[in-house]
Amino acid sequence: MDDRLRDDYFARVCNAVEYADGHLDEDLTLPRLAAVACFSHRHFHRVFTSLLGETPDDCVRRLRLEKAASLALMPDPPSMTEIALECGFSTPALFSRNFAKAFGASPTEWRAGMKRQEKVKHRQALVPSGKDPRTSFRYLLGEDEKTVDVDVVALAARRAWCVPYLQGYNEGVSEAFTRLLRWARPRGLLSGEPKVVAIPFDNPEVTPPQRCRNYAGIIPDIEYEGGAEATAAALGPGGGKSGLVRVVELPGGSYLRASHAGGDWNLHGLYRLIYEVVAPQLGFASFGGKSFIEYPDRAKDLAGGPRAWIGSLVHVPVRPGGSP
Repeated sequence: MDDRLRDDYFARVCNAVEYADGHLDEDLTLPRLAAVACFSHRHFHRVFTSLLGETPDDCVRRLRLEKAASLALMPDPPSMTEIALECGFSTPALFSRNFAKAFGASPTEWRAGMKRQEKVKHRQALVPSGKDPRTSFRYLLGEDEKTVDVDVVALAARRAWCVPYLQGYNEGVSEAFTRLLRWARPRGLLSGEPKVVAIPFDNPEVTPPQRCRNYAGIIPDIEYEGGAEATAAALGPGGGKSGLVRVVELPGGSYLRASHAGGDWNLHGLYRLIYEVVAPQLGFASFGGKSFIEYPDRAKDLAGGPRAWIGSLVHVPVRPGGSP
């Protein structure tokens, strides 16, 4: 399979995964997903399994259970019956059986165990930073201590131009950014001072690391009029749902911004620290909006492509409602 055909097939499979993720409370049959990807039923099954290493049915079941697990971990979670129905299970009993098979415990038992673990992690993670205790934290990553400074910023709504990679937060990132930059440069999206971002979609606490979905993205320093699909179409082949590059709308509003300097680090640990400790301490609550990570150092060297992620700014949408 040549690169162009592979990109086309991968884009169409991504469309099916994105569609499934947005309709988990509905009946997601193989013909329905195949139609989204513009494949015949049999060809879709073969292509999907070859590219992602799991069948469409297995993927849908996993997405449903992972969404259920994430909902169960919310500070004020829905009832288990509400979670079951929202995630596409016809009865709570069917949901509980599938959940126990995947996670080794009932939803209620699993949530209680995860919460106990998080309390221990937070006690270990929060170390006086020597700075303002409300805006500066240190947490442990193995034997190393990492310092995180936080503030709250108001951001306008923006669009990110993205290439997805669906098999882990590390694997495929360089290839995804290389493809994105190759597409964006001749279209003028790298002029001025664009922002290099990543948009994570999954919680590695409940999603196997090799299945975590992420988008490599650029927020250009220019803006186009019209809707996202019209804008993508105007930029030519490869943009929008018809190609590998797609547009992600980042809503405006208040974001908790965590500044981190260093090389490799525990992204999930930092997110949990923000959700469970930092946001409530500052009087805010997260609400499930789309977070993103900005890499300022990469924006200074777009021509060379991604190499080392030296520093990062994690942005989590928040609203008033925590317990300062």
